[in-house]
Amino acid sequence: MDRLTAHLDRGWELVTKGDTRRAFIAARRALELNEESPEAHNLMGYIHALDGDLEEALSCYRRAMDLDEYYLDPILNAADLLVHPDSDPAEAATLCDKAMEISLTDEERLDAALLLVEALLNMDKVDEARQKLTALQPQAPLRPPYETLLGRALYEVGLLEEAEVHLRQAVTSEPRSADAWYYLALMAREQGSRVEAVRCFAKVHELEKEAPLPPWASRVPPLATVISKAIERLNPELRGLLDGTEILVEDRPSMEQVNLETDPRQAVALRGVDPMAGRFQTLIVFRCNLLRCGTTLVNLAEDLSVMIGREANPFKADD
Repeated sequence: MDRLTAHLDRGWELVTKGDTRRAFIAARRALELNEESPEAHNLMGYIHALDGDLEEALSCYRRAMDLDEYYLDPILNAADLLVHPDSDPAEAATLCDKAMEISLTDEERLDAALLLVEALLNMDKVDEARQKLTALQPQAPLRPPYETLLGRALYEVGLLEEAEVHLRQAVTSEPRSADAWYYLALMAREQGSRVEAVRCFAKVHELEKEAPLPPWASRVPPLATVISKAIERLNPELRGLLDGTEILVEDRPSMEQVNLETDPRQAVALRGVDPMAGRFQTLIVFRCNLLRCGTTLVNLAEDLSVMIGREANPFKADD
């Protein structure tokens, strides 16, 4: 094994352990050996993304793509960062189209297609996303992670029967797939099967009890600061609903709350509308769920603001 490959392998090994500091050192040494290595730039981009530095991550991915236009990993990694609705889902879709053109295996094409569907959904192109999924015809049985990903995508475009087939297969093949149980729960709740929804949610709660936080979690500012910034981003009417509201921070919903049909992955909850004061009595932020739900250090307050607004808007509409 040459020195460059050794540093790359070491970097990826450290990434899987969440040790981004030492992984960065390995990636830097790889680049010192060969500044033109697309694999080293891709690794460096992945490390920056884990640490929440999205701009630097994208810069590294684009450099890797410039060096090797047929290198699939940085294309998909960049699309994964850009697919967020507040990022650039249109560019993500373009990258996914390119990835599908150069993919060599069913799983590679499926990776690209599922990201493309997410990008289309974030651009409110639901019909187009549904058409893309309907056209997918994997030729071989899928591994459990792909059964889950495909089931989730089918659920999100409203193809519930097809979604259930893949999600049931996922939990049969991999009973500890919290994601598969979670989407089965959402589907059961949507279909009015409350007992089944709680059963699946309880499974998620159990499986995620010891789930690790993202590597950048240790560098999150005090959560009170993040919550304050999130509330500042709300429009004046929604901010008014939170004026004087008690703010609580808990790690995640309790099992008792899950048994009462609380989503175990819920990051925000509003409790107790006070009609006299015209505000909520309590805002609860579930810290672990907030940090695990796909946000990054960069846009944490922005994403939390969206979640608070989503919770508050139905009550605003009722008024």
